[in-house]
Amino acid sequence: MLVDRMETSADSSELWFVDPSHLDSVTTTKEGIVVDSQSAGTYSDIPAEQTKTLLSRLASQPWRQVLKDLYEQQNSWLYRIVTDPSRAMPMELLDFHVGSCCLDVGSGWGQLSIPMSLGGCRVVALDLTLERLRVLRYISGQEGADIALAKGNVLTFPFRPDTFDIALFNGALEWVGTGRGVGQTIRQCQLAALGRAARAGQRGRVSGDGAAHDRRRAAVGRGVESSPAPAGRVAGDGAVLDERRAGRGDEDSAASL
Repeated sequence: MLVDRMETSADSSELWFVDPSHLDSVTTTKEGIVVDSQSAGTYSDIPAEQTKTLLSRLASQPWRQVLKDLYEQQNSWLYRIVTDPSRAMPMELLDFHVGSCCLDVGSGWGQLSIPMSLGGCRVVALDLTLERLRVLRYISGQEGADIALAKGNVLTFPFRPDTFDIALFNGALEWVGTGRGVGQTIRQCQLAALGRAARAGQRGRVSGDGAAHDRRRAAVGRGVESSPAPAGRVAGDGAVLDERRAGRGDEDSAASL
């Protein structure tokens, strides 16, 4: 019998990662998912009509079997990236320890959030799509992972400053910017996202993909560098760049959270 870990309500302790001065800008669903009322955008790698079927089956069946039945043949690429444990291997290069506070930006199916939680970290999984967080809630519950779920955009979510030891952008940074406003470039949106994640981090070293660097550097994805950050570590999909150097990302090919 599967254990349903859903909480019917949330108290202030469940909002530990939210800026106290902006509590009125978030709501909490009956499942305990914290929702930023200012967030915009969606992301999905499965058709919307499949979501209800997926959630219904996850409520009563083992998640690996559900995904095998639904996607092993019909969407083998998705099945591989969700179920392959090697997706979490890059975390072996990062300085995680029991009690680390971690922000997983664009958490998706929980390939990083779940192992971080099982390793003793305090994890916030941020995703644009409420239904995907509901999927993650079932999967993490079955795995015994205690994860705080947050629905929102990294550009607007009111995180409490100086909260996280590390923020991860795993396969997410390249999507930041597609929903940008008039006059904004993708690079500007990506820098803003990295800056917001950094401000939510605790002061100290900045590291990416396991390498430690001084506070003038930030780990970023795919050739886009960070703006000066007063905060902790920001790990991205690619190289570590000195923040004084120009970004070399292709703005036309980058896409957004």
